[in-house]
Amino acid sequence: MTTLRILLALLAAKGWLLQQLDINTAFLHSNLDGEVYMSLPPGLNVKKPGMVCELTKSLYSLKQANDLILTGNDQLEINITKQQLHAAFKIKDIGNLKYFLGLEIARSSTGVAIHQRKVVLDLLTEYKMIECKPATTPMDYATKLAKDSAPAFPDVSAYRRLIGRLVYLTTTRPDISFTVGKLSHCLDCPTTAHYNAALRILKYLKNAPVAGLSFSASSDLLPSDYSDADWAACPDSRRSVSGYCFYIGTSLISWKSKKQTTVARSSSEAEYRALAFATCEAR
Repeated sequence: MTTLRILLALLAAKGWLLQQLDINTAFLHSNLDGEVYMSLPPGLNVKKPGMVCELTKSLYSLKQANDLILTGNDQLEINITKQQLHAAFKIKDIGNLKYFLGLEIARSSTGVAIHQRKVVLDLLTEYKMIECKPATTPMDYATKLAKDSAPAFPDVSAYRRLIGRLVYLTTTRPDISFTVGKLSHCLDCPTTAHYNAALRILKYLKNAPVAGLSFSASSDLLPSDYSDADWAACPDSRRSVSGYCFYIGTSLISWKSKKQTTVARSSSEAEYRALAFATCEAR
């Protein structure tokens, strides 16, 4: 996803074309290395019971096998590339990129914007929070979430599913990245307080479901990065949390918050570890 965001930042600033292809049969009928059998498909009338089919090719029930993005400043070269791909595979020319890997992409004269509105609305509907009162922040920063802060949440799998879907939303929502990362630390033993904190994120998303990232057409493409650390932020282990964000010009392309592996003995040490963490990502 970082590579995709870099690509979007570059093409927005340089005014490149942005188109999409779908290779329908790239993986639908690949060769098999061994013997594979399957049950008879519904509707096939066979008199002998217990019969099966031996597959000569692997089968996948995928609606879209392989999405591709084409970009460049020459429409003729893009068309030639499409023709060459079509000669080798059966491709579908979708046209201008609007939807990719669950991301909704819109382009205008000011740049490119990406968001996950449908994913947000599906989450709110599933958890019956489509009519909830929106929250102004993704978490209550005055509350310290610890493993013994509340009774254990009874359905660990449900908590993990919710956090997993929120992790996917951080692709375009850096504003919830820290909170989701914090709630991910207790996937093995969540409490009711952790689950309520996850529901608060949904209330925050209700406040602006179309919020996302924008890549400006007037960006200068100069890279910059920032890092910080929250000293002894974890109430259970007293470990600090490192965080960084990277920009290309004014376009945010990468960010992360992560608990440090060891306990920092001072705020200076925590800041130094955060800086080293960001430097590794930059390289």
